[in-house]
Amino acid sequence: MYLWSPQFSSATSIPAGALSFQLFADAPAPALDGSTTGLWTSGSTFATASFSTAKASDVVVLSIDTYSSGSSVTVSSVSDSLGKIAWQSSARSSFVACSGIQEATHIEWYGVAATAVSSDVITVALSSAPTAASAIAFGVSGADTTTPFDPASGLPKTAVSTCTAAGAAPTVSSVSTVADNDFIFAAFGAYTSVSETTGNIGTGGASLVTGSAGTGDSNAVEYEAMTSSQSSASCSFGTSTTYWGTLCDALMPARQAITVSYYTTNSAGAVQSTMASSSAATITSLYQPVSISSSAGTVPASGYIEVAITGPSGAALTVFWGSPKPTLFQVTYTYRT
Repeated sequence: MYLWSPQFSSATSIPAGALSFQLFADAPAPALDGSTTGLWTSGSTFATASFSTAKASDVVVLSIDTYSSGSSVTVSSVSDSLGKIAWQSSARSSFVACSGIQEATHIEWYGVAATAVSSDVITVALSSAPTAASAIAFGVSGADTTTPFDPASGLPKTAVSTCTAAGAAPTVSSVSTVADNDFIFAAFGAYTSVSETTGNIGTGGASLVTGSAGTGDSNAVEYEAMTSSQSSASCSFGTSTTYWGTLCDALMPARQAITVSYYTTNSAGAVQSTMASSSAATITSLYQPVSISSSAGTVPASGYIEVAITGPSGAALTVFWGSPKPTLFQVTYTYRT
């Protein structure tokens, strides 16, 4: 992609300094990459069935539901048998749905697997022995492993039922995101035994990762790969039930490696000065500054400044610069020394 300045009316010297501008990209949305479930039987730990992924650099998310009448059972730590997943030291989210005999705790935990895993077993250590508990683990490929989650205010967004015998479809409302191509998922847990079905995320129908049903530990996860950022959207499941808690969260696309070159040209576009050549930079799905060092150069009368941005081989990126996603390729210029 080439960006051009307006034409210079007279010859101009460009001092050495830095080329700085804001870039972001609509990268391919992350995708589901394997899932498994686990059920508690006794003690204060339990494990999932064998878990495998096909891709490297996955974000692995755990949806954990625990039940113990009148008390909250949380997660102390998460580990895996292969030791290939770098787990976070604490939960991303933990909240209680209802109270008393119907009290259940829902926990979201995550880690990053640098390589693909095969026949891995994930172990969940609880704060105390529950009456029931379950977990769903799933991998997401193509997500940003440095800062995986969309930074929109309020995420993850949670909701709980009325905690009465009146049933309703588990729904989180007023969900907003910043990035366009997020992998948005909803995680459900309930005291009652229900095989939850898919509903909608935003305006589209969601897909089920997997689910389990048991008294005190019903659990389900659904997802959708988005094509635009969301504003006041809802994440809903399809089956009405009681005594539930649910959350909605979003994983951003992986950052992309690019190179930036910076030139001056004459009126015909022929390069006159090379001020930066194939300097490495990264862009994400969020607005952020990109700055590269540049040497001095000279623009002749009727010439231009040209910036060439080269994306990674084989990747299809829609690159934007500045807000709100301008489409003109001619941009104004500034100097910083």
